[in-house]
Amino acid sequence: KEKMQELVTKNEQLLQKLDDYNIPPNDPFKKAKTFDVKEKMQELVTKNEQLLQKLDDYNIPPNDPYRINVQTVARFRIGVTTDALKRGQNPNKITSQCSHDGSVKTLDDLIGEVEEEMVNMDNRKKTA
Repeated sequence: KEKMQELVTKNEQLLQKLDDYNIPPNDPFKKAKTFDVKEKMQELVTKNEQLLQKLDDYNIPPNDPYRINVQTVARFRIGVTTDALKRGQNPNKITSQCSHDGSVKTLDDLIGEVEEEMVNMDNRKKTA
């Protein structure tokens, strides 16, 4: 998992360098790398939508503080990522906006947080 994380980080650094060096968007190399990042961005949106759906499926009351917190974060991340996709922004902007404590460095970190929250929600449901 660490090797995979390292690879993703290096890929994001490479994309940033491509932006820094003004590589044209129609360059085949940049297109291939951008496609990978767009897939990750879309995955982040999809995972957060699944998290919201799970909140509904588990019938967590609308005024429950846990639900309010999870919903707020998920909706914010969907909004930020969707906006970045539309504008063609660098994924670093997403991670910087969506990291509450600066520990999130990559899109995979954000996706991992959503997956962990789904597990937490499953555990919460089992104990309820």
